Amino acid sequence: MWVGLQPDTTTEQPAKAALDSSPTHPCGSGFSPTPPASNPPRPRRTQVRPTPVGRASARQHQRAARQGRVGLKSDPPLWVGLQPDTTSEQPAKAASDSSPTHLWVGLQPDTPSEQPAKAASDSSPTHLWVGLQPDTTIEQAARPASLRQLMHNQPNIFVAGHRGMVGSALIRALIARGHDPARIVTRSRAELDLKSAAAVNDFFAENRPDQVYLAAAKVGGIHANNSYPADFIYDNLMVAANVIHAAHLHDVQKLLFLGSSCIYPRHASQPIREDALLTGPLEPTNEPYGIAKIAGIKLCESYTRQHGRDYRSVMPTNLYGPNDNFHPENSHVLPALLRRFHEAVRQHLPEVVIWGSGTPMREFLHVDDMAEACIHVMELPETTYREGTQPMRSHINIGSGRDGSIRALAETIARVTGFQGRLTFDVTKPDGTPRKVPDIGLIRSLGWLPRIPLEEGIRDTYRWLLDNQDTLRA
Repeated sequence: MWVGLQPDTTTEQPAKAALDSSPTHPCGSGFSPTPPASNPPRPRRTQVRPTPVGRASARQHQRAARQGRVGLKSDPPLWVGLQPDTTSEQPAKAASDSSPTHLWVGLQPDTPSEQPAKAASDSSPTHLWVGLQPDTTIEQAARPASLRQLMHNQPNIFVAGHRGMVGSALIRALIARGHDPARIVTRSRAELDLKSAAAVNDFFAENRPDQVYLAAAKVGGIHANNSYPADFIYDNLMVAANVIHAAHLHDVQKLLFLGSSCIYPRHASQPIREDALLTGPLEPTNEPYGIAKIAGIKLCESYTRQHGRDYRSVMPTNLYGPNDNFHPENSHVLPALLRRFHEAVRQHLPEVVIWGSGTPMREFLHVDDMAEACIHVMELPETTYREGTQPMRSHINIGSGRDGSIRALAETIARVTGFQGRLTFDVTKPDGTPRKVPDIGLIRSLGWLPRIPLEEGIRDTYRWLLDNQDTLRA
């Protein structure tokens, strides 16, 4: 938008542009109650220097813009419309839109309503207000009108677990898609204990989110699950129950719960389809965690069936990426190995010891792919989601569709980190499930595909590790 003297317009010419409804004055529509019967001939334009008043007005506008006060009374004739060389086909709707983030052309805010509507055409400084509607920031004004309107209508989204690997990736993906960061609600563990039903209920009552991504969870590898089974089942059960129940109580219609491929039986047919859930015993090393995640799925299904909510679940494969937990023992296999190989290179160690035989097959997905898949599932039309799922089998697998052995993974990480020593496999340590590859046919049929190859993703993650060594989650 151009707000200022019309090019080549003398200061003696009236500020008729705001009333002109011709294509070259597109902002004029709506300001004259009785448009002229015919367009009078325009006076001959004369190139003149701005008067001292004009220069002072320009300086005033620049000073106001720097201070964030971008409304301005008009002294010289003003051009309100498309910027020169802008096509008339491009609508200048911002000028006539009275929403808080748009240009305001009309009565000065403190003009009494008794004064006639002719103020819009009055060039006296006490009436015409040309600028942003009061309380509008310059940052809001800089956004295209269509983007401002889109962001104004966006939902408030609560991302539970925003500091974790998946939660932080979700926030990056939402912002990259144009979601207003001010409409993304987050709380740290210190600010909100998701294991406390009262605290969660108070949070929902105060913040009233429209959507929830439930990415908060207590996670870990084989060692952590074996060592702290009570913590894993209790923490994850309480988080899922509290958040899902509070979302329902406070009328949140849309929620996405993030589960885990640990929900499937140890000896399920490969690749694992969604209907394999509850068809056999789980892997003993992470059974408590898996049961808690199954409970989360069933909570979503039950609130949807009983209360008409739209609560969905996704089951990711093994994830990795920025903001992962890189503890050498309590983390998942890929970040644990990446940290171990990195330290071996730094300390010039001759070998790296790897738990198990190296033969189990695992699939890995970069967390940025996972975030995109989550948003894709959340934004599916409800009819489309229901057609692809069932009321009591509503979860959707998310993965890369490719797996490899732990030995192959270790060799890839050695190549990425530059480790030249030998690999030793400690067969006294447990292997876990022999093979665990989710079938991703359903999510593919719904229009999503992964995009980050494994080695490329590991290199990206290793760069992040190098840049954040002093603040690793370990």
